[in-house]
Amino acid sequence: MNTSVEQFHQLLGRYKLSRPVSPGDQEYIINSRKQDLKDLLRKKGKYSLILWIVIAIYAGIRKFGIHITMVQSKIIAGMTAVAVVSGSSTGVYQGTKYVIKAISKPPAKVEEKIDEPDSGMTIPDRRTTEEKTKEEKKKSADIKNQDLDATPLSDVPSL
Repeated sequence: MNTSVEQFHQLLGRYKLSRPVSPGDQEYIINSRKQDLKDLLRKKGKYSLILWIVIAIYAGIRKFGIHITMVQSKIIAGMTAVAVVSGSSTGVYQGTKYVIKAISKPPAKVEEKIDEPDSGMTIPDRRTTEEKTKEEKKKSADIKNQDLDATPLSDVPSL
């Protein structure tokens, strides 16, 4: 056991690891970790778009001083992807619904009101049956209102 401790102290002395690292070197090491991670993943063939996004989220949040793990950054990336996909699919659905509604709408009718025809031509009645029945009901209600105004309300003659 003594020999391993001595070997460890020799190793520290040889590479001058027993002294503390200067603040400038510490900052360089922290900043180069992201690039070193990318280089290692490229060498192993594991670097992909998804991993790039996860590393970008990880590094971005770490810059704000929030310490998260890679697993947490993967979860954030997944939740962001779900939100983007659901928002996009909702937009596509609503857009498709609007287009279908716009296409299936009947074409607009241009109506002209002619009071008196110039020549003895008759104008065809283009009203729907609902419009005709509404107009007939309105006329009958007007006739009833006129009759009520003409008839007295009581049998006692008025002076």
